[in-house]
Amino acid sequence: MSIDTSILKTWIRENPEKALSAKVVAVQFKVSVHTLYKEFIRKEGMSVGRFIDDTRLEAVKRLLLRTDKKVFEVAHEFTFGREDVLARWFKTRTGMTMREFREKNGWHRSVGGGVRLQTKSANQNCKENFLDFGHGGMYYVDDLRDRL
Repeated sequence: MSIDTSILKTWIRENPEKALSAKVVAVQFKVSVHTLYKEFIRKEGMSVGRFIDDTRLEAVKRLLLRTDKKVFEVAHEFTFGREDVLARWFKTRTGMTMREFREKNGWHRSVGGGVRLQTKSANQNCKENFLDFGHGGMYYVDDLRDRL
């Protein structure tokens, strides 16, 4: 049985806050877990679990940068249960705490409670205009603003 992994990936990206697992995805798409694992690895070069984890990590990072939510709020929104579980999960995957991640990427609370990204002027080192998502890569700030 062949599985259209692009549909699976879209669904996972649209539901990063759910407590997803290979079993949940398999049930959603009415395939066996074994078939899901086998086809996903064959077509995508990674396990479905790794894809879910990477997708959730990027969603958590986006939320951390565009809101001033506290760790317990993020943990609740992404169904981690407790903030210490989220904190340990995040640090294991990025090598930094969520606070360090926010600070490294220029996140600051504004007086009105909003969030802003701080970048250097254009005549300074252009690397300063990038957001570092840890192991996930770098994104140019001007490109990312439209997505946040």
